[in-house]
Amino acid sequence: MLFPKPKIPLRKQKQHEPTSPRLPNLEMCSSSPLFLQVGHLFAIFRAIDGASTVQGVMSNRKRFTACLEEVQRARPPHMDTSDKALFHGARSLNSIHRDLCLRKVSMLKRTTVAGGTPGGISTNEVSDDIDDDMATTKARHEVRRVLKIHYTSVLKNWIDRHHSHPFPTKEEKAELCEKAAISERQLNNWFTNYRRRHLH
Repeated sequence: MLFPKPKIPLRKQKQHEPTSPRLPNLEMCSSSPLFLQVGHLFAIFRAIDGASTVQGVMSNRKRFTACLEEVQRARPPHMDTSDKALFHGARSLNSIHRDLCLRKVSMLKRTTVAGGTPGGISTNEVSDDIDDDMATTKARHEVRRVLKIHYTSVLKNWIDRHHSHPFPTKEEKAELCEKAAISERQLNNWFTNYRRRHLH
């Protein structure tokens, strides 16, 4: 080869810091006695993004678990739709928060103790990026699952009360959309699917 191509070093992939998922709006459950405690729990969950040291992450985890215990103690003996949505949401957040803390601590330790080959891409970094993407997707699924439990319960309760004529008026649709925290299009799709499965 007359003119060999110069070797170009591989660019090190940018390491993405684990971030907390987007959380649902709790206002739809403001009537629940768990509302304030779970709101505080969500605030602690969001604060994990600002933790820049291992000690900061551990402190956030301790505050989160202490707040979760308060939620469990405040659990009413007879839970309505809002209570169940908040309680199950808090429990789901616990496992997500634990995984997020572990990944942040791992990342911070790798930053302190230099790892990988200079100018290259380590296998650990690639696998960590994949793990971060998977964990974020899992967190989003958990949040969607909690919201689905809530709006399904709201709509089924309405169906039970109007079983003889399960066709909400325009005003009832607006009220249901507000209670279930969904759009009118989602509401119409849900009723269409329900009638197809149960009324034919």
